[in-house]
Amino acid sequence: MKKTLNENIDNEILKDENRIKEVNNELFFRKNKFEAILSSMADGLFTIDDKFRITSFNRAAEEITGYKEKEVLGKPCREIIHGELCHRISCALNRSRKTGKPHLNVKTFIKSKKRGLIYISASTSALKDKDGNFIGGVETFHDMTELYKIEEEKNRLIIELQNINKELDRLNKMKSEFISVVSHELRTPLTAIKGYTELLLSSKYGNVTKDQGKVLEIVAKKANQLNKLIIQLLDLSRIELGKFELEKEPLILDKILESSLENFKTIFEEKEIKYKANLLKEPVWVIGNELRLIEVMDNLLSNAVKFTPVKGRIVINFKKLQGKVEVSVQDSGQGIPENEFENIFNSFYQIDSSSTRKYSGAGLGLAIVKHIIDGHNGKIWVKSKLNKGSTFTFTLPIAEADSVLKIRDIIREKKKEYKENNK
Repeated sequence: MKKTLNENIDNEILKDENRIKEVNNELFFRKNKFEAILSSMADGLFTIDDKFRITSFNRAAEEITGYKEKEVLGKPCREIIHGELCHRISCALNRSRKTGKPHLNVKTFIKSKKRGLIYISASTSALKDKDGNFIGGVETFHDMTELYKIEEEKNRLIIELQNINKELDRLNKMKSEFISVVSHELRTPLTAIKGYTELLLSSKYGNVTKDQGKVLEIVAKKANQLNKLIIQLLDLSRIELGKFELEKEPLILDKILESSLENFKTIFEEKEIKYKANLLKEPVWVIGNELRLIEVMDNLLSNAVKFTPVKGRIVINFKKLQGKVEVSVQDSGQGIPENEFENIFNSFYQIDSSSTRKYSGAGLGLAIVKHIIDGHNGKIWVKSKLNKGSTFTFTLPIAEADSVLKIRDIIREKKKEYKENNK
């Protein structure tokens, strides 16, 4: 009986020893597994106890901070990792302790042994026992210092660029104001030059010889060119200063073309250019500024004439589309390289800017034309092939009949009011 009892006790002890051995093996396996996971993590990780003392510190944490695990174990994380920053920021681990919730992607600074402060993105989670008591926490983090430096540099460059843009705006405003002042100042002597040249050509102060007449005609021609340039410069300065206003009224677009063509008939004849205008069968109404739209047509026709050779051809087409009218001016000139299509609408831009260029001009006409078309809620573009000519096309919204009548009534009332106020 006693022998049997001893045998049972021995068996139970053996079973307990086996169970303990299995548990120890399992714990050893889990420990090795946990350490392997910690060692293989790319992110830094450390754990703390309920007193915020560091209890583990993985290899990535060592590499990021420069501290070895043996240096930090048992020490407060505030002392090793966050230092005095804990006084200035809310500790994510402490927040996790209070709320019981993890805090993800918290951006902050931590200390490193050799590199000083480094910028990290950290995620924290509190550890609690079955009764909900705080027993420690986990923080994972990865180094974002280089990204932070890039971001800081980007922000610095943005601020620098903003300052440069402000300075450019100031200089552009000064330039526009200078152009405006100089242009106004040039008009007075230019008006005198034109006036006296015309007086001399009229023989009011005595007859001029044939050769003298030719010279005076050249002076008059150049004065007109200079006057046109001054007008363009004034327009440009108004555009850049935001003072370029368009007073609009109902207009028949065909009449705009007729007014412009009248100015070019003599020039067409001089260069023996054949031209054709394909108008619409019925009038097309637009809401616009008559003088400015004539300026658009004058500029496009002037360019067409300038770049079309003797005995060339110019065709003007009107096309009615859905809610808008399309106007194109096609020439048989030298054409424009495709990579220049966008640039030609920029101020002062010349395709050939060399001192020996064949065609004169300040490169302002098309820039002003584009601004006028934009101001009429239209669009303008160019298509061209080298040595085959160019086609400049613009569109304008067609005015509805009701809009035409309303605007006419408004203009009529304004004219009536003006007359009454100036009796």
